[in-house]
Amino acid sequence: MPSDADAKYNLGFVYLQQSKADEAATLFQQVLSAHPDDANAQYQIGKILMDRGDLSDAVEHLETATRLSPQTDYMHYQLQAATARNHAPQMQTANSQFTRNSRPGNASGPLLHRSRVREAIF
Repeated sequence: MPSDADAKYNLGFVYLQQSKADEAATLFQQVLSAHPDDANAQYQIGKILMDRGDLSDAVEHLETATRLSPQTDYMHYQLQAATARNHAPQMQTANSQFTRNSRPGNASGPLLHRSRVREAIF
């Protein structure tokens, strides 16, 4: 097993390409234990967590990655995707409420204005 952080990161990346996310995550965590400011390891952990559906933790790691490497566009893209997926259930609830209240002949409640949808989500 490599002891060098760069070697661990590279081996983790190879594991990802082989669909061995658990092994990759272990190596990326080892890199972060030694170098918590490693933006690439933060990013890779964030992607793995996103794929597992652990969106809150994924967003946290991806935010850290973008803070550490603000010029890296693909990190911002993944952060945006994880954030959108993390808020998707809230969006569906708000959209469902909006649709239900905006049907013709629905007198059960007031129309949910667009600004209220945003408030309901965030």
